[in-house]
Amino acid sequence: MDRLILTETVCFVIEVKNLMGSLSINDHQQLIQRINHANKYYPSPHLQVQLQVCQLRTLINEPLAIHPLVVFTHPDASLNFEYNPDLITLQALSLRMNELMEEYSNCESTTNIKQLAFDLKSKHSRKHENLYNHYQLSKNQLISGVFCIWCSEKKTLMTRTHGTWQCPSCGRLDKLAHIEALKDYGYLINRLINNEEARSFLRVNSRFTVSRLLNDLKLEKIGEGKGTKYDLTKLL
Repeated sequence: MDRLILTETVCFVIEVKNLMGSLSINDHQQLIQRINHANKYYPSPHLQVQLQVCQLRTLINEPLAIHPLVVFTHPDASLNFEYNPDLITLQALSLRMNELMEEYSNCESTTNIKQLAFDLKSKHSRKHENLYNHYQLSKNQLISGVFCIWCSEKKTLMTRTHGTWQCPSCGRLDKLAHIEALKDYGYLINRLINNEEARSFLRVNSRFTVSRLLNDLKLEKIGEGKGTKYDLTKLL
């Protein structure tokens, strides 16, 4: 996860959260993970964050100090490379931030931080990637339906009854349970969905019921009649 911490200095933080075991960096700037007596190689997060700093400078075009940090957050990660104050564990982050605040305390900046934060947010756009196609999944690999969030460990599917969703396991009623299922569809398959696709994914037979569920969410519509598609972006 990439993060921007906005003060009079922008701290660009890359979080490396999934790597555990012994971590080192070789002379070619590759990150090496040694675990179970085997090595795995990854691109250098340090080079990555430096590249992103260059891109951020170009984007904001402001005379602002930008300091890159790489934070390894897995509790079982052992950092075995030459000491670098900007390649740190999560526990060292707050201390390093205090050091940077003091280090850059004399920097003069005419940049309005609040305006910069607003500008960056306005330029942000979500990445829409079809994970279904990307990972070459088949329909039988996806579990469709509306899951009960209170019985999440049991993976219990709710049933549509009397204008609401009911869990057969815990008995809970939830009129909006289908929203989470539609989010899954938007993230995994496509942000656009038609009535037939929604019926199949929600496991609801009635065209009219699904039409009402989608219309009640006030989603943007594309097309007309049977060709109508609903844009799920609002839910994502």
